[in-house]
Amino acid sequence: MTLLINHVFKLNSYSIFLIIQEITGNYACFFLFRGKMEFTNIMACGAILIGGKSQRFKSDKAYIQFSGESLSALLYKRISQVLNHVFFVADHGDKLPMPDVDMIVDLKPDIGPIGGLYTALTHSSHEYCFISACDLPFLNVELIKLLWDKCTGTSDIVVPVWDSKIEPLAAFYHKRCIPVIESALEKNQLMMKGFWDQVSTDYIDVDSYFNPSELRKIFFNINTPGDYETARQMLKEMTN
Repeated sequence: MTLLINHVFKLNSYSIFLIIQEITGNYACFFLFRGKMEFTNIMACGAILIGGKSQRFKSDKAYIQFSGESLSALLYKRISQVLNHVFFVADHGDKLPMPDVDMIVDLKPDIGPIGGLYTALTHSSHEYCFISACDLPFLNVELIKLLWDKCTGTSDIVVPVWDSKIEPLAAFYHKRCIPVIESALEKNQLMMKGFWDQVSTDYIDVDSYFNPSELRKIFFNINTPGDYETARQMLKEMTN
């Protein structure tokens, strides 16, 4: 098979995005990440929300060290393997957890994650954007691929459900949600799921794709110092 490099985009100092064209005219997409080529077939953005107050953790969770780097940097590198363009959404402009990476300041600050969602969708260069909390140390790229496979084009939200739990901060959202979110904000409706009944929401039961122990790990989030110690112990057990 003959391949032609059709376009090269230097996203930042960590990754280069290539559009490779087969001689037949079909396209594929790759990342060169620190010299390693990773295949991506997800033409969507990813937004990592780092604007939370971290009140229970007592310090900014975006910067806590995990597996040798900040948690937000770890998440960025992981989801950049499968998503076309990943950026951070923060509550103020000097909160940059990685150099040379796009960071967008909340357009609607101090209203919780729905403000980060609105900002991410407004900034997104693709119709779909994967929204992630910054405190999911074991977020699995296989989950992202699965959810993307369920994005039909008519879906406005594609959200995982496991053990009857809905995970709105590990889900794909379409830019069609923007006017609906604006309307909700005008009414001071700040719940992440408060507008879902007005859009096309697909709930993906992921229990049938991952075993229970995998799901507990994928959706484990760090809210307290105790959670942090638990996550570090989980990582230690995984690497032993």
